[in-house]
Amino acid sequence: MATLRGELRRLGTKLGLGVSENDRLGEFRSRLAVLWVDLEELRPQRLAGYGPVSPELADELEVGLERLKLGIKRLEAGLDEAGEAYV
Repeated sequence: MATLRGELRRLGTKLGLGVSENDRLGEFRSRLAVLWVDLEELRPQRLAGYGPVSPELADELEVGLERLKLGIKRLEAGLDEAGEAYV
């Protein structure tokens, strides 16, 4: 990852682009977006491609996934507040 960041920085500098150093809030938002997609991939209807999902497991998954997504929403709200503090 560090190698990729370094290469992006070199390319941005060479092309005269305004390269932002360490946009931590943006990085966290990106990671949360990826996590959201990962959670969506764990939905019982998506797992059915790997074999049958019992109704009990499906119910547990749905409840757990909704709790995790609520946590992501709370983290995103916190990032929004933190971003406003820097404006």
